[in-house]
Amino acid sequence: PGQVWLLLIPCFSLYWNFVVFQKVPKSFQKYYAAQGRTDQGDCGEQLGLWYSICCLASMIPYIGCLFSLGQLVLLIMFVIKMVACKGEMHQGVVGNSYPNP
Repeated sequence: PGQVWLLLIPCFSLYWNFVVFQKVPKSFQKYYAAQGRTDQGDCGEQLGLWYSICCLASMIPYIGCLFSLGQLVLLIMFVIKMVACKGEMHQGVVGNSYPNP
């Protein structure tokens, strides 16, 4: 978690996007696998990959602005997916901590 701030370093963040936006969904996948749940799919891993690709492609002159729009849309979708995964985690913990009467 402490290394996410490396995204603020110019140019290095183009590489670090691929690391962060792939590892966060994988950690959700590992959590769900440990719980025995397979209903969450890739937890946004493909969204993170395409977001990282759009970040890189937005550096292309003239057509980069189109990729920047795609980047914004993908970032919003990724954040929504992460919030949904986090919400599912908390529901699973609360649901499993109390036995049904």
